[in-house]
Amino acid sequence: MKRKVKACILVDEDVWIEFKKYVLSKHRKLYGYVGYELSEAIKRYLENFSDSKVEKMNPRPKHFKLLVWLAERDKVTHSELKEFININFGVDPRTERKYFNYLTEFGYLIPSEAEHGDEQIFKVNSEAVKKFLEKLNSK
Repeated sequence: MKRKVKACILVDEDVWIEFKKYVLSKHRKLYGYVGYELSEAIKRYLENFSDSKVEKMNPRPKHFKLLVWLAERDKVTHSELKEFININFGVDPRTERKYFNYLTEFGYLIPSEAEHGDEQIFKVNSEAVKKFLEKLNSK
């Protein structure tokens, strides 16, 4: 048996009540089973969502469109990315920032040392993009 750790957590009350109802319906008592079922739930979550940070994200159709566009490139300039985002998703600077952050945070764009004039060039992490698109297509 693996060593157990005590975890003190704050959970939404409605969620906690539903979880306890589930444990009671399955085991007919709470004592000894709340921790077990919580551990099992965490294991299932990790199995489904922990392959990598990139794979945790469930993209919206707009993300999918952006990733398909990126998959066709090895590198992209900031202005090319901005133009694609403006044409397809809107010209609001917050929208640009949101998609740019999505691409960098999840590792699809890697800042390059090279610059094109005053403009930043990004390397497209083709492997991550294609892996994610393949995973979506297999569902």
